[in-house]
Amino acid sequence: MTIADYEELFRENYESLTRYAFSMMKNQEEAEDIVQRLFVKFWEKRTELGSVNDLSVGLQRYLNFLA
Repeated sequence: MTIADYEELFRENYESLTRYAFSMMKNQEEAEDIVQRLFVKFWEKRTELGSVNDLSVGLQRYLNFLA
């Protein structure tokens, strides 16, 4: 995954993941923080992830784990 791929992934998913996190946590600041941590962790582990067919679902599942 290149930096450009990562930036695109972030742009395409940040808002929806933040809304999803907010629906679970009912706190906007905490929702934004956990989604940011999710993307940092994703970048750190990107080489370990291999091929992911539906990345947004994978990110959402990991978000459930973090929350």
